[in-house]
Amino acid sequence: MQDVRSRVFSHLALVFTVLFCGMSFVSTKIVLNTGFPPVTIALIRFSIAGCILFPMQKLPEPAKKFGSRTAVHMMLGGLTGVTLSFFCENNGIMRTTATSAALIIATIPVFTLIAERLFFNHRIRLYQAGAIGGVFIIGERVLPVQVL
Repeated sequence: MQDVRSRVFSHLALVFTVLFCGMSFVSTKIVLNTGFPPVTIALIRFSIAGCILFPMQKLPEPAKKFGSRTAVHMMLGGLTGVTLSFFCENNGIMRTTATSAALIIATIPVFTLIAERLFFNHRIRLYQAGAIGGVFIIGERVLPVQVL
C-alpha cells in the first residue's frame, strides 16, 4: 500500500511540476505586460523560491550546518545557473509570445541529445529520435501562426 501511495504522490508531483512550468511562460508574459522589468521578475521569483525551499532543505537534517565555502558555491550556482538563465528567458518572453518561448525551451532536450552525440558519441535511441521529431512537428505547426 505504501508503494502505491508513493507512486501516486510521485505522479501528482510531476503533473503539478509540468503545470507550473507551463504556466510560468504565460504568467511571466502577463507580469511583463504590467511594466515590471525582467530583472525584477527574476529577483522576486527567486526570493520567494528561496524563502520556501531553504526551510524545506533543512527539514531532513535540521542540525546540518553550511560552511561559508558551501554557501558561496550555492550563491554562485544560483546566480549564474538559475538567475541568469531566467533573466535571459524573461527578456526573450518580453520580445515574443509565451507560446514561442515555451516551444523554444522545449528544444533544450533536443539540443542536449545532439550535443551528447557530437561530444560523447552517445547513441540516439529510436524513442529519443521520435521525441525530437515531435518537438519539431509541434514547433512547425505553432510558430508560423504566432509570427503572423
